[in-house]
Amino acid sequence: MHRYAILAALSVLSGCVSGPDHVPPEMPLPAKFSEGGAKDIGDVSTAAWWTAYRDTKLNGLVVQGLNENLSVQQALERINAAAGGVTVAGAGSLPSLLVGASHTTSGTMGERRTSIGATNTSAGEANVSWLL
Repeated sequence: MHRYAILAALSVLSGCVSGPDHVPPEMPLPAKFSEGGAKDIGDVSTAAWWTAYRDTKLNGLVVQGLNENLSVQQALERINAAAGGVTVAGAGSLPSLLVGASHTTSGTMGERRTSIGATNTSAGEANVSWLL
């Protein structure tokens, strides 16, 4: 039974093979269709074709798109500004180092300066932080 199925499949597939001399038939087409006439519709880029849908949202989107239409130079400047914003937004993930120091001397001023009661205070601080 299996042999017959293989032979049947090969017979069916052999019918799909065309020879090396195959030439597709030429189909004559008319220069113009009988129902259509020559009509000049003008410049379609200025026609408001989307108004045929009577959709206020679509009309608003088209108006917004036309108002915000950019030149290539303006588009490049917007891309550069957005790239700068990405750099600033990513700056928080970089390590941060804060260092501070202070020194204070206190004592009594008079005719004689004595070492009694004089204090020197020094302080330092360092903070390191980064986003994990």
